[in-house]
Amino acid sequence: MIHRLPFILSCSAMLGLMLNFAIAAQAGEAPADGHAGGTLRILAQSDSGTLDPQISYTALTKMIETPVYDTLLAYPKFAGATAHPVIANLAEAVPAPEDGGRTYRLTLRDGLFFSNGKPVTVEDVAASFRRLFKVGSPTAGPYYGAIIGAQACLEKPAACTLAGGVETNAQTRQVTFHLSTPDPEFLDRLAWMHAAILPADTPATDMGNTSIAGTGPYRIAEYDPTTMLRLERNPFFHEWSHDAQPAAYSDEVRILFGMDAESAVTAVENGQADWMYDNIPLDRLGEVGGRYAGQVRIFTPLLSYFAMLNVHEPPFTSLKVRQALNYAVNRHAMIIYRGGLLLLLLYARFCPAVCPSINHSVFTLWGHRLRTLRKNGSSPTWMPPGAWLKKAGWQGKK
Repeated sequence: MIHRLPFILSCSAMLGLMLNFAIAAQAGEAPADGHAGGTLRILAQSDSGTLDPQISYTALTKMIETPVYDTLLAYPKFAGATAHPVIANLAEAVPAPEDGGRTYRLTLRDGLFFSNGKPVTVEDVAASFRRLFKVGSPTAGPYYGAIIGAQACLEKPAACTLAGGVETNAQTRQVTFHLSTPDPEFLDRLAWMHAAILPADTPATDMGNTSIAGTGPYRIAEYDPTTMLRLERNPFFHEWSHDAQPAAYSDEVRILFGMDAESAVTAVENGQADWMYDNIPLDRLGEVGGRYAGQVRIFTPLLSYFAMLNVHEPPFTSLKVRQALNYAVNRHAMIIYRGGLLLLLLYARFCPAVCPSINHSVFTLWGHRLRTLRKNGSSPTWMPPGAWLKKAGWQGKK
């Protein structure tokens, strides 16, 4: 019998309100169907923070910079379960692991250029991975710490060389990664935006509001964190893989900061903007779904929202306290808050439904009623939250 559930994890669909078109393709060269040109107007409540792709960790910045920067591998640029596993991007092919999962050999595509006109070389690749450690990227250790030489880079970032960890051959355009221990997720890490390939002469400091040359179909032309960010076509871009980095529709993209979600909905409805980044307010969902359904796009990302509990500090050192909190949360209210059943499912496991090979052992709690969707096995034991706190000795305590 199962006696406990993990704390709330949810897999949600994303709902966007658009004027006439989806932002499915980015820009660089125009797409073959001729639906190109113009300016895409996006509204966001807050700015995107630092533009440095190896440092920024905000969802808005990642969305903005996806068509600006590229990684060796990438996730396909469409939503759904088939947007996994990773595919080749700046590399010609996804490598097979060698040496028991400790070696990966990739070949850089020929004819790639940065938005400043300089060719992309294997030295740019090696320098980009060294820069991860030098600038203190938030994922340098967790994601790339298995690369040989990474530990020395974490201890002395300024002197980082990744000696023995990243080898290059300019003649064959080959880049080889050597790991100290196997990392079954290393290919996914090569697709993470912090592994963006930048010019080798990029300063090893957070570039803040200054944009860095990239390889994608757009380049950042203007940025004021208090008002707006503007993207323009990268004249040196050519489409090498439609799924990895497609050519785009708009000649220009303008993201305006500072408008609240209520005002953004009205602006899109009135044709003053094309897409709002933030969630549609609950009190506007009925209006949007009823009167503007043709302008709504729903897609499912590989994304979970979750709450972290510090199990090293009281009261969450107690399993029973964690169970009490788990049962006390009103799942039904959460579903309503996030837009309803059309947009959200609650899961009792970390990986969302679109994960490959997901086992749908899903528990959904409706008020005080717990239902299991498992085809076999028994339901979890349920007790009121207060009973769990009493068992833990925390009832009435602060």
